[in-house]
Parts: sequence; C-alpha cells; structure tokens
Amino acid sequence: MKKELLLIGLCILAQSCGKAQPVKKENVAKVGNQKCPVSGQPVHSAHVYIHNGKEYGLCNNGDCASHFSQNPDKYAEIAEAIAKE
Repeated sequence: MKKELLLIGLCILAQSCGKAQPVKKENVAKVGNQKCPVSGQPVHSAHVYIHNGKEYGLCNNGDCASHFSQNPDKYAEIAEAIAKE
C-alpha cells in the first residue's frame, strides 16, 4: 500500500499521469493515416493523438483515444502501415 501511494504521489508531482503534455504544432509531423488504427473507421480531423512528435488521425469514437493512449507504440505502428496503403 505504501508503494502504491508513493507511486501515485510521484505521478501527481510529475503531472504526467494520464494527462497529455502540450506540444507545439510546428514540431509535429502528420502521419496521414486515413483510417483509425484502433477501429478501422475513417479518421475525423478533430480527433488526433500525438505520440513521439507525430500526429495520428483517429475516428470520432471517443474510446479510440483511450485505447491508443494505453498502447501508443502498437497503434502508431498500425497507423503508419495504414498511411502507406
């Protein structure tokens, strides 16, 4: 229990637990995927996820951003493969 509280406290102090970090748009490269890497549906311009300096398009299903955030490397790889199609 003490370890869990310590981890939670450190996470809060770092202010990175589940919160998106601000990224300047000029430092982000668009991947250009036309299908959501989570659902396979067409992307919506208002729904994007930024990971490692790249912008990935998502559909307008609210769950996709949550899924992407839980495993960003997996979905980034899928999105980049879709963009090459």
